[in-house]
Amino acid sequence: MNMRAIEDRAYGFLARTVLSHPWLVIACGMVLAIAGFIVGSFTISLNANTDDLIAPDVPYMQAYHQLIDEFGDMERMWVVIDIEESTGDATGCAAWVQDTLGSQENLGRIHGGISPQEQLAMASRSMVTDELKIIVSACSLLAAPIQDGDILSMLAIELSSVLSVAMPEPSDLRERMASVLTVVTWLVQGPPVMTVQPLISESGRFLFIGVMPPKDYGTLGVINTPLREVREILESARLRFPGVDLGLTGKPVLQADEMATSDRDMFRAALLAVVLVGLVIMLVLRTARRPMLAMVAFACAAGWTYGAVGLMVGQLNLLSIVFMLVLIGVGMDFGVHVISRYAEFRRQRGPAGSIRGLYATVIRGNSAAVLTSSATFFVAWFTDFQGLRELGVIAGVGLLLCFLSMSSVLPALLSVTDRTPRPRLERLAGTDVDWADRLSHRPVLIVSIALLVSVALIPLSLAIGFERNLLELQATGIESARWERRITEDADSASWFAAAVVDTREDVESLERQAANRPTIGRIQSVSTLLGQIDPDRHVLRADLQSCEVIETTVDMPAVNESLDMILSSLDVLAPMAGDSTGMMKALAASVRSLISRGDGSSEVVLNNARELDIFLSSIRKGDALALRESLPGEMRGQLLSERGRFLVMLHPTENIWDYDAMGRFVKEVREIAPDVTGVPITHYESLDAMRDAFITMMVLALVLIAVITTLTFWNLMDVVVCLVTLCIGLWWTVGAMAFLGVSFNMANFFAAPILVGLGIDGSIHMVHRWKEGGPDRLKFGGTRRAVVLTSMTTMIGFGCLVIAEHKGLRSLGIVMALGSAACMLAVVVLLPSLLALRERIKFH
Repeated sequence: MNMRAIEDRAYGFLARTVLSHPWLVIACGMVLAIAGFIVGSFTISLNANTDDLIAPDVPYMQAYHQLIDEFGDMERMWVVIDIEESTGDATGCAAWVQDTLGSQENLGRIHGGISPQEQLAMASRSMVTDELKIIVSACSLLAAPIQDGDILSMLAIELSSVLSVAMPEPSDLRERMASVLTVVTWLVQGPPVMTVQPLISESGRFLFIGVMPPKDYGTLGVINTPLREVREILESARLRFPGVDLGLTGKPVLQADEMATSDRDMFRAALLAVVLVGLVIMLVLRTARRPMLAMVAFACAAGWTYGAVGLMVGQLNLLSIVFMLVLIGVGMDFGVHVISRYAEFRRQRGPAGSIRGLYATVIRGNSAAVLTSSATFFVAWFTDFQGLRELGVIAGVGLLLCFLSMSSVLPALLSVTDRTPRPRLERLAGTDVDWADRLSHRPVLIVSIALLVSVALIPLSLAIGFERNLLELQATGIESARWERRITEDADSASWFAAAVVDTREDVESLERQAANRPTIGRIQSVSTLLGQIDPDRHVLRADLQSCEVIETTVDMPAVNESLDMILSSLDVLAPMAGDSTGMMKALAASVRSLISRGDGSSEVVLNNARELDIFLSSIRKGDALALRESLPGEMRGQLLSERGRFLVMLHPTENIWDYDAMGRFVKEVREIAPDVTGVPITHYESLDAMRDAFITMMVLALVLIAVITTLTFWNLMDVVVCLVTLCIGLWWTVGAMAFLGVSFNMANFFAAPILVGLGIDGSIHMVHRWKEGGPDRLKFGGTRRAVVLTSMTTMIGFGCLVIAEHKGLRSLGIVMALGSAACMLAVVVLLPSLLALRERIKFH
């Protein structure tokens, strides 16, 4: 039994079943659809994590996931204040914003800088070695004298002894007097006043406050609730601090804003598309009933697909969530072909004869078309892009189910709603594409024009660009995108960084030395940039630091004032000899005079300062006793030193990281010094190439499978050639039209490629199927060509409504789909008939 006989038996059985038990077919379809929606609602979850769009077994994603597992989530929202552009109190505004953010329990962790307590905890490791040496030396002066209550007199004597040295050199004076002056400063002015060390770019332009929000990947926005609350706080800050230029950005904010804009654009475009597509179908077919029946059949297919998604995949990602758009754009076409051909059959036959005619003609064409269309998506499984894989499986299965519904439920619906036994004269006058029939009488001219146009488009098409800067696809005026552009202009403020993980601090310093010689690598963040370079002398000083202690004693007031007078006299004499320290000595002398002017209250000031000094030194000692990781600031600890004891080095770019070429240079250089480097720039760079390669792979494999399927469908090489030539010409015209209008490819409109391939090949297969039915009017194509025009117009309008989108990527997708639908339609309804007519003339079968 050959393939044709198998097809005859299968379609004959379907025809008999639909005609004898139409209500059973309809009931089964609807029950299964309801069951599918129920199953899907309980089993399908939303995964909005963009990291999961890439296959987890890809090496660069494995490295990134290992980084996140070890160092935690580092993708923050960033409140940014432009200090240079602010005319108001930027510092006060930053403090108020940080305090207000910190008071909100559901906003997660807030990182606005390093607090005084955190600075003291790491002071013994972070301060310059010379400063630590002075503190240790000063502590040795505090120990014994303060127990006797005579510290000030000792300091006065020590200062006076300098005067007995004949004109000491300024350097000698600094070395000798540094410890003494430090203790005098502590007791007279108090210990150093510690304030929050804010996060300011090295250029000094931007001030940052980080927010690590809770993320719900089961929602499209992921951070919608915390994002809304943060923006409300920033709006209040603008009212409270007029003139302060502040905003919000960061990868989570950019993605949330993009999703919100896209969702809003899709909703508006969908409403407009439903209205316009419905009007077009009703105007072309001159009826509303049959298009509504096709919609019912499509609803059944949607329910089946929804259930299948729940059982096969169990989730929708940010790519596969648009599967319904694919089904509407391609799957509905099968129904349009069915109802269009049914109307044509009803001119000459009754309902039963028309149903049988469907199974003998158009449904067979649909079967070949669905194989090619679904194959275009199924080949996505052979790419490394997990999000595209899942979309390919879901869309491919969905298209097969659309075909099944349009081949069973729709004919059954037509059967039960059309009970007029005699043929009906359908009002189709004026809706046939008669002008195309006349063009097929001049095939040489049409083919020549098509070839000339194709050749003329070569320079334009070859010069078409590919926009990889995803920031440029955002809607104009989006706050997060605007602020992201501003901070990328300041090389020191880039929020993205490459992450290199090393085992020791020596490795950290070695990597930093190598990075310093790379022009694309700018600011570096690591334990070394926070604590400084490793110094062997520091270990000895830290051991001596444990003896630093101030014991509170009673100070005799007359002795205090007398000692202060002696100290002041010595400072006045020593100040001119202090070199670079002259200003400091004069300021200290002024503080001593102010303290003397207090009279009896001077001793209490000294005692209070001694108590505060004890707290200050105690905080340093406690921090020194901590392990290295615990001594680091809380919000920086996890991203600098993991619990496993490994160190993270964050390498920031000097160029605009959103620019693909600049990103490539940066990735190349960081990999030269750290081959295993990872981070958002690396995954972003690799994923851009992965998605581009995935679409190219899909296109190549799809064309191969289309050639195989059309060969198995027609068993005639020339039929295959006609279909493929028509498809390729339509796609080439699309690229040429894009180039002519200045529309470049990007990561959003690349999605149009598989849809246009499916649309183009479906139309070609249906036209060739109709031609092979034979007869004297085989080159007129009748309702088949009308159906091709209609499906192309609905796709053009449906996707074309995206031109109203604010999101530039979606807008470009709408433009490409409109151009592609028009180009493929012209190729199918104008060029293909001429190719077939030319083939008949030269008797090439």
